[in-house]
Amino acid sequence: MHDAAPLAGVAVAWTACFDGTGVAGALEVAIEAARGELRAGRPAAGAALT
Repeated sequence: MHDAAPLAGVAVAWTACFDGTGVAGALEVAIEAARGELRAGRPAAGAALT
């Protein structure tokens, strides 16, 4: 298991989206951020988007 989970931010945004507690567009932003980091060969930041 890697310490920097590349999809942690996506998981948080996904949960918030479907719980109804997320901000509009946060899931899409988290996905694009993770894709950009993974394409660059860096693990994406797992920052929570709330």
